[in-house]
Formats: sequence, structure tokens, C-alpha cells
Amino acid sequence: MLLYSGDILMTYAVLGLVLYGLRGLSPQAALRVAVRLVVGLAVLLLGTGC
Repeated sequence: MLLYSGDILMTYAVLGLVLYGLRGLSPQAALRVAVRLVVGLAVLLLGTGC
């Protein structure tokens, strides 16, 4: 299994790639995006039962 959904490193990698793409944002905007991504990913993982 290359991408195990319970692995914290996968979460960090996905969020890091998204944030890297948004690196031109101000720090406050980047923080808001990061919080939304973490909450969204948590809801998604809890909703699927992973």
C-alpha cells in the first residue's frame, strides 16, 4: 500500500503540495487555507471511516 490513509506523512505531503502551490499568499491567508484544508481532510477521513 503506497498511500495508507492513516499515515500522518501522507496528510503532511498532500497539504504541503497544496500550500506550495499557494506560496504567493500572505501569511494570514496561507494560515486560513491551511486550517480549512486540515479540517476538510479530517472531516473527509472521519466520514469515510479511515
